[in-house]
Amino acid sequence: MWIACDNGAYDPSITCDFVVTGYTWNATTKAEQLKLTHHFDPVPPCPGFENCELTFVTFPPEFTGLSTLSMYANVQGKPSIFWIDTVALSWWNNTCEAGLARISSR
Repeated sequence: MWIACDNGAYDPSITCDFVVTGYTWNATTKAEQLKLTHHFDPVPPCPGFENCELTFVTFPPEFTGLSTLSMYANVQGKPSIFWIDTVALSWWNNTCEAGLARISSR
């Protein structure tokens, strides 16, 4: 995926920490459970929202079999506005049975 964030300043040396957390579904507890968290850091900022360029990042191989993704960006420990584009994901279980289960869960 491609990412960028607002560092809240005009100083391009203040970078962003883009955090992605993956969860899996626990059928026994019928709840999401944390599987892993990954930090894409440093991510170049978009100071003043001028001449912004997104940075390409790749999910680590451990990001498989997930049911939910959570994403946020922070700058120096504070939440930040972020942008993402062209997120490439696919179904972990692409069988007909799994597809029917996804359809019936609506």
